[in-house]
This record gives sequence, C-alpha cells and structure tokens, in this order.
Amino acid sequence: DKRRQAKVTENLGDDRMDQGDLRGALQLYEESMRVDREDAGRVTIAGDNIANIRQLQGDLVGAKQGFEQSLAAWQNAGDQDSSAYAMSGLGSLLLQEADLSGARKMYEQALAIRTSAGNKLTIAETQLGLADLSLEEAHSPVEQEAAMRQVLQVFQKQKARDDETNAWCILARALLAEGKAAAATEAMQHGRSLAAKSQNPEIRWRTAITAARIETAEKSIVDSAAGSATRKELTAIIAKSRELGYQGIELDARLALAEIEMKSGQMTAGRAHLTAIEADAKAKDYNLVARKAAMARG
Repeated sequence: DKRRQAKVTENLGDDRMDQGDLRGALQLYEESMRVDREDAGRVTIAGDNIANIRQLQGDLVGAKQGFEQSLAAWQNAGDQDSSAYAMSGLGSLLLQEADLSGARKMYEQALAIRTSAGNKLTIAETQLGLADLSLEEAHSPVEQEAAMRQVLQVFQKQKARDDETNAWCILARALLAEGKAAAATEAMQHGRSLAAKSQNPEIRWRTAITAARIETAEKSIVDSAAGSATRKELTAIIAKSRELGYQGIELDARLALAEIEMKSGQMTAGRAHLTAIEADAKAKDYNLVARKAAMARG
C-alpha cells in the first residue's frame, strides 16, 4: 500500500522536523515522494515540506522554487487551503530576503483565503507573519500589540503552544517599540516559559534570541551578570544551530551577539563581527539580516 507508506514516511519526517533533525526530515520527505509518485497531492505536500527545510538551511533560492512549484500545483488543482500554506511560506522567505512588499502581498493573499475559510487557527498564524513584517516596516507597534493580544487568545484556546510562544515574542517586540520595557520583559517571560517546554529547537532558539534583544535593550543590563549570561546563551545557540544546519538562526544569533558587543563598548570586535555577518548574510540572500548588520555597524 504505497499511499499509506508514503503518508507514514511523511509523518515521520514531520516528527524529525519538530525535533530539529533537518537532514533526517529531508531524507524522509524525499523518500515519501519516491514511494508514491502517482499521488500528485502527496508529492506536492512533500515538496512544500522540503522547501521549508531548504529555507531553514539557508538555501533560499531552492526554497523559493519549491514554494512556487507547490503553489502552482495547488492553484491548478483548485486547492485554496493548501495554496495559503505555500503563500505563507513565501511570505516568510521574502521577508528574510528584505522584499517587504512581496512578503506583504503573499501574507495578505494567504489571510484572505483563510479568512474566507473561517479557520481561526490558520488566520491567527498568518497574522503572526503580518505583525512580524509590520514591525520590520516600522508600522504602528500599538496596532501590532492589539493584534497579538487577540491571536494569543486563539492560540491559548487551541492549545497551539509553539504559535503562542511566537506571539509572546512578537508582542514583546511591539511593546519595546512602544517604549514599554517592563511590559516587554513580562511578555518575554511568558514566551520563555512556554519555549522551555517545546521540543522544537527552532522555537527555543528564536525565543532566546528575541529575549536577548529585549533583556539588553537597557544599557545597564549589558555589562551585568545577566548580560554575561545572555552572551553565553547566544554563543551556545550559534554553535548548535551551525551543527544542525539552521543557517538563518545562526546568522540572527550572531547579529544579536554583535549588537550586544557594540552596546558594551567593544566597538572593534563588534564592527568586525558585523562586517562578517553582513557578508555571510548577503552571500545567502538573507538581505534583512545584512541590512541590520550594516545599520548596527553605523
């Protein structure tokens, strides 16, 4: 029974993905495609999953091709719900490439489909991406705060813990942009406690990187014992994400660490690290990180 064999293989790939084993997940998704080539829908799902892995591994060109192929296949089949997944994936990727208008177009198309379908969870997940994008575009943080407080209720009701963790992180960033440092720290504490229970290293690492930026926003924290612990945590994330092949997370953790170096007065080391980060990010099309590194260098 090739169809069920392919489905079970794909499910195993999902588990490996959640555990941070990108290489293992990739092998299983590719095997799922080989087992049942006749099921076009299954092949398209596997292709979309592979695109997700490529994105995490830093192959943004390969990931974009994969998302676009999945999107075209689902649109040709008239599968709107699945099309929204590919659109959301493309939105995230285009944001990393600093194509902010392209990212917004994809997220808004996904949101329109999901709003029409009335699925509260996927609507809320798309609003996460839009809020993240809006903060990068320096749109009103007050609006993003309101949006995140709404989606938090959805995630809590649905027990979608990883989504809830991401929402606390984006809420904390919005609050910090509003100048509400204490409230941002409190939001991060909620995110941290949830992330500690997640088996997905991507969730734990992204939460820790956001927390590092929130915690060191105050200059007095940078040179304290807490600041030292933050630097140590980021260094560990850089090593582990590099080992497991999470290119985007590695770059972002390096950027957060270099930003702290600049704040603590280590200008020479900080600028050298930022120059290297900018070059590495540009080489992989992580243009948003490259732009932030250039700005931080001054």
